[in-house]
Amino acid sequence: MSPDIRSQIRFELEQLHKLLDQNQNLIQNAQISSPSGTERSALALMLQSFYTGFENIFNRIAKEIDGGFKKTEHWHVELLDKMASSNHDRPAVISEPLKQRLHLYLGFRHISRSIYSFDLHWDKMKDLVAGCQETLSIAEAEFEILIKIIQR
Repeated sequence: MSPDIRSQIRFELEQLHKLLDQNQNLIQNAQISSPSGTERSALALMLQSFYTGFENIFNRIAKEIDGGFKKTEHWHVELLDKMASSNHDRPAVISEPLKQRLHLYLGFRHISRSIYSFDLHWDKMKDLVAGCQETLSIAEAEFEILIKIIQR
């Protein structure tokens, strides 16, 4: 693994931490009471950005380690699936449980980009919002394992 891809992974992880830090008050308030429509819109954008950070990492790995990735109609799901599988150039990037968690964020991103913000339902978002920090912690640990294995 090139130093560049290691630094890119770490950069994206830092960006994800920054995203959660900047939205911490909004996240905490949403755990206390249902967010307003404006707050739901802001949280939806945060969730979209949250998954996009992971997808940036996956795209980089697919490009630099796997030699590229064909973007089909369902490439977002295929890329996520690919990262949970090993190949001759690398071990699995993420575990199956993390893949399942991230799949929920991907699904939300897809839906939230296709509807009006006033149609965002808190009951479909609240677990994702509450799980961001844990998901990021799990992902960081798994990416660090990948970096150590490939550095050898």
